[in-house]
Amino acid sequence: MKTRYRLLAGAPGLLLAQGAWAQDPAIRNDPAGESAAEPSEQTRRTLSFSVPLVSETRAFGEVFIEVEADNSYLIDTASFRREIAPILNEEGLAGLDQVLEGQALTSAESLQTAGIDITFDQRRLQLVILGIRPELLAVQQIGARSDRRSGIQLNRIEPARFSSYLNVTGNFDYDTALGAELPSFFLDGATRIGGVVVEYDGAITDQFTGDVQFLRRATRAVYDDPDSYRRYSAGDLVVESLSVLRNPQIGGVAIEKRRRIFDPFLSVTQLGGRQIFLDNRSTVEVRVNGERFDTLQLDAGTYDLANLPIQQGSNDVQLLIRDSFGQERIVDYSFFFENLALPAGEEEYSLAVGVLSRPLGFQQDYTDEVAASGFYRKALSENLVLGAAFQASEDVQTVAGSVSIVPQIIPGVFDFETGVSHSDSGMGLAVRAGFQLQTGNALSNASQLAVNVEYESSKYRTIDLVQPINFDLLSVGASYSRSFSESIFAVVGGSFVRNSGRGEDNYNAFFDVNYRLNNRMRLSAGAEYGSAIGGREQFGVRIGLTWALGGRTRVNADYRSRIDNYRANISRGADNSIGSFGYDAGISQFGDQTQADVQVQYVSNRFAARADVTSSGNSIGDVFAQQRARVQISSAIAFADDTFAIGRPVTNSFAVASSHPALKSQGIVTARTLEGSEYYARSGALGAALQGDLSAYSEQNIQFDAADPEDGFDVGDGVVLVEPPYRSGYKLVIGNEYFVSVIGRLEDPDGPVTLESGTVTSADGDEGFKPLVFFTNRQGRYALFGLAVGKRYRVELPQSGRQFEFSVPEDGGALVRLEPVQVPAVE
Repeated sequence: MKTRYRLLAGAPGLLLAQGAWAQDPAIRNDPAGESAAEPSEQTRRTLSFSVPLVSETRAFGEVFIEVEADNSYLIDTASFRREIAPILNEEGLAGLDQVLEGQALTSAESLQTAGIDITFDQRRLQLVILGIRPELLAVQQIGARSDRRSGIQLNRIEPARFSSYLNVTGNFDYDTALGAELPSFFLDGATRIGGVVVEYDGAITDQFTGDVQFLRRATRAVYDDPDSYRRYSAGDLVVESLSVLRNPQIGGVAIEKRRRIFDPFLSVTQLGGRQIFLDNRSTVEVRVNGERFDTLQLDAGTYDLANLPIQQGSNDVQLLIRDSFGQERIVDYSFFFENLALPAGEEEYSLAVGVLSRPLGFQQDYTDEVAASGFYRKALSENLVLGAAFQASEDVQTVAGSVSIVPQIIPGVFDFETGVSHSDSGMGLAVRAGFQLQTGNALSNASQLAVNVEYESSKYRTIDLVQPINFDLLSVGASYSRSFSESIFAVVGGSFVRNSGRGEDNYNAFFDVNYRLNNRMRLSAGAEYGSAIGGREQFGVRIGLTWALGGRTRVNADYRSRIDNYRANISRGADNSIGSFGYDAGISQFGDQTQADVQVQYVSNRFAARADVTSSGNSIGDVFAQQRARVQISSAIAFADDTFAIGRPVTNSFAVASSHPALKSQGIVTARTLEGSEYYARSGALGAALQGDLSAYSEQNIQFDAADPEDGFDVGDGVVLVEPPYRSGYKLVIGNEYFVSVIGRLEDPDGPVTLESGTVTSADGDEGFKPLVFFTNRQGRYALFGLAVGKRYRVELPQSGRQFEFSVPEDGGALVRLEPVQVPAVE
């Protein structure tokens, strides 16, 4: 039986034990209680203990190893397979099982034959995966959220009972014709008490009335019941319905049942074939529909895009991949997603009752007209969803129905909506129909067909009080796209619009080809033919070039002869990390008008700033004839329980993070993913760090660390798991008063006290302190972690019947080196 230790981080070369001390019988006193037997060198030096299994980008659970006298080591097969199995595919597991078959322990050399390169880092006391052959790795999901980060169960925390935030955006405008305008301040925020949320939105401005005043745009109270997918709300409401019924503004009460409110990240099984393969460790920036979704540090392997948060309709996914060689490539995916995602038998609905508001204007302008709006939708099967809706007021009554179907005999998805209205104008009709068909699942053979038809009669009305169009409107559109290879993509389409009010038809047809010249450059070219309206030519060509210069910088140039328009610009996107800087500078011409514009963005810890400057004229030489500039500065104040923070605007939910009061001025940095020196927020003189980019009803991590690595302290796991309710706030207190580590040496008159074990307890009655295990190595050195400043501790050594006490100084910092401690000799 060998000695089993639990290894924790500490001073190099020191073992910190946590748990019961279990000595080898050879170094315990003999059964007769006589003199201790002298253990052999092999017995003393062969140890079995658990260490964390890690790679460069991931930490797994713990694996037992045995370290021999010559520093060679063996790995416990059962614990190693348990931790490594989730990231291997069937081929990788089969090869591993073949190597491990019939063995309780295995070597790093044996694992190399299974395609797994591993080593034991004796300085950090961890088992390190240096590499795994990429073809042996399981397909991993980009965008998936999980309770397990890197194989370790995360600490899930609950939101604060009271939380509140207010976003403030200041607009400062200048125009050469009007001069400098008075600044405007736009406000939005929410307060959450228990399960009830009150949202508010307004402005202090002269934009709408000519006089500076406060305008209330909207206020509503919300209560969510996630278990039943229901939301109850009261106040200023805009409740969704079928698309043929425009959403009215109602002051009243509403109930909604929608899975998408509580499950924003839809799992898209249709994208199962969209994968990328990385043959070396890479950084991948993911953008969905033009917005940065995440930046990931990925090991070599195959990754599936099935968990990206796409929206209904057309979607563009772009991956910027920067590999270990510094080379970059861009992968684009375009696809159409039609949501038939209601499980068979599930329903969704909404009902709102109140008074109508006139829709034009910044603040609400309520009438005395009572109205109601509602809809109901149910999945009768996996391939058929039916819906119905109504709107009713004193002047207008409208009913509508919808069908979404995936026929088994005809490929594709068919959608149909129709609405019939009754009003003082008479009976009206609206119809919307669509068809989508997507085939193929790879870049080289994917194709998509989309057709849509919309018709609205001149007498069709809804209750939204928008001025009626008073003429028949017919619109038909179709497009077909296909990828012929990983480099060539083409799309052809057209549209037709008949407007009885204008008395003329508008039509347009186009054809475009996109060709990827290399990993950085993409060329597009096409032609179009259409109506000669507004001075446009009937035929024209268009050509565009996109060139990725590296990082987030790219150059675009585009020309369209039919409308006599060109534009060229260079841009660099800003990310969410503090100090990030972005810009977009371009020049364009439309007919006789020439315009130059510059946008600059800057991201700070406590605010975000943006400046837009536009200059225009009748020619390039006259481009500076008229200028308009706007500077926007946005910030937020937030509270969670009793903790205050100032930071960038909050999107939905947030977390405030600060260090424990015992740590005094120690700073904290937070991010959804901490990458090198990049982070989202930092605590400081203006309060806690404000992590303001949390999404509601979605599991996500908040990572945190000490801001100053030179004066760091133990932050625990460094990550928590949250699933924020709607517009909620979290309070994070990082660290505790037990942050001090001590290193010392134990001696008696005979020299160093070696291989001595014992227990550390509080000597001054500190009830919050949990006893620690104490032991010395062969040089008599010991190390302890988890002590508090200004406290006194007692060390008891039951083997020899000795004890001693020591104190942690007030000004010693996080690491204290104690003077050698002298204890009496053993009698």
